[in-house]
Amino acid sequence: MTQKEIISLYERYRIRLYNTCYRLVGASDIAEELMHDTLLKYLRSDVRPASEQQRSAWLTRTAIRSSIDWLRRRGREKLFLEQYAREAVCMTWKTRSRRSSVTARTTARAPKAKPTASTVVSAARNQTASARPAARKSNYCSFRKRRESPQRP
Repeated sequence: MTQKEIISLYERYRIRLYNTCYRLVGASDIAEELMHDTLLKYLRSDVRPASEQQRSAWLTRTAIRSSIDWLRRRGREKLFLEQYAREAVCMTWKTRSRRSSVTARTTARAPKAKPTASTVVSAARNQTASARPAARKSNYCSFRKRRESPQRP
């Protein structure tokens, strides 16, 4: 195709393809990107529809499929990020509770000495740190356990 033919093709179908993608995706920048991808797929493909109606149908179908593919990818990414965030929160609280339990065990074995201001403050921090993870751990991790458990019919 010559450059003039490509420009005329772009001018003829850009509005229709943009509107099709925008209706499915709901974001103008993504719709414009998908429209350009659809036109590039057409220009790179070996398929050349015989009539104008077949070309229009091919471009519209390809735009719809690419929009649906984009929505699927976005859904998978969103799900992955949500699960990653939940696991990161659970792991953070687990490591904090492990650290506080290790320091509690080591301080329990230490010989009794006259408490100083710094030991009193660190003991208070250990108590508050070990009290928090139990409450938050059940809130965040129990959801994941419920979701991973097999569903009953």
